[in-house]
Amino acid sequence: IPLDKPINQTGLMFEQDTFYLPENIGFTKDGLQLLYNPYEVASYADGTIVLTLSYQEVGPFLSDKVQ
Repeated sequence: IPLDKPINQTGLMFEQDTFYLPENIGFTKDGLQLLYNPYEVASYADGTIVLTLSYQEVGPFLSDKVQ
C-alpha cells in the first residue's frame, strides 16, 4: 500500500478511503496476516484478500510477548 496515494487507488475499496483492520488477523512464519472476506474491501469476484505484513514492519507495534 503506497504511502503517497489514497489506499483505494490500489484497487481496494475501503470505506471513506480509510484503512481499517479486519476481524481476521493471524500470525504466520512470514508475518502478521490480515484476512479480508469477500466484499469487505474488494468485489466478491476478487475473493478473499490477504495482506501479509512482515514482522520487521509491525514489530514496533507488537507487545514483547508476541515478538
